[in-house]
Amino acid sequence: MGSILELILLFFLGASIASFFMCGRVGGRSKCDGCDKGLNWYELIPVVSWLGNYIFNKGKVKCCGQVLSWKYIFGEVILGLWFVGCYLYFDFNLHLNLFDFFYSILSLILGSVFFVLVMQDLDEMQVESQWLWVLMCLGILGCLINLELLPPYWEGQGWGPVLIFLPFWIIYFLGKYFDKQMIGEADPYVFTALGLFFGTQFSISLFLYSVWLGASLGIGYLILINKKLERNIRIPFLPIIFLACIIILVFNYHVIKIQDILLIDEILFQN
Repeated sequence: MGSILELILLFFLGASIASFFMCGRVGGRSKCDGCDKGLNWYELIPVVSWLGNYIFNKGKVKCCGQVLSWKYIFGEVILGLWFVGCYLYFDFNLHLNLFDFFYSILSLILGSVFFVLVMQDLDEMQVESQWLWVLMCLGILGCLINLELLPPYWEGQGWGPVLIFLPFWIIYFLGKYFDKQMIGEADPYVFTALGLFFGTQFSISLFLYSVWLGASLGIGYLILINKKLERNIRIPFLPIIFLACIIILVFNYHVIKIQDILLIDEILFQN
């Protein structure tokens, strides 16, 4: 368990990276989306600047009066929480060996790439394939590091996540075959990448939390927003998966510990 200062610094590091990705500017001065005016330094502090504008300017940008988008505060908070969650989940410290240290840093990179996919899903209900393949490569790399680059996979965590998320792949390919989208095209890739990276036990909890959280948000949406029960309403699922990951990382609580049920050696379900 780290100090409060370390957690705060990690949170703002994640929030800053989220702000950078959402801004989409590689160089130059950040500008207002409404009037293209350059922003001052105090308007670039993650989370704090947004809250300040919301409180003192009634939810509008000071320079032009444009209404603040909730996308920015949402993105900064969730990636900040991912960084904090990884710190707690892996118990970052100076005594980690080389494999564990690289794996921990890789989890932050994985979260940042996943975040890009989440924001694309929120904005356009579709994602760019190159980011999806980067996430898959990070998942495979994390799996290999967990196995210390040694087979067979059943002594580690390689096949467990693939089997758990196999139904998503079946639904995905059936939709392709019948030319009818039955599931988000990115969902099976994201589930598998995260499962390979974090392990079988994490995969089981991720599946359960994602389904429960998605069902709860769906019911809430029907009751509060879509009261007419309109059909063919699509809800982005990647943000739900991201939130489910944060719950597991921060609280490290698994509802079902499968090794206790199947009496299988715990090494199969590490993490």
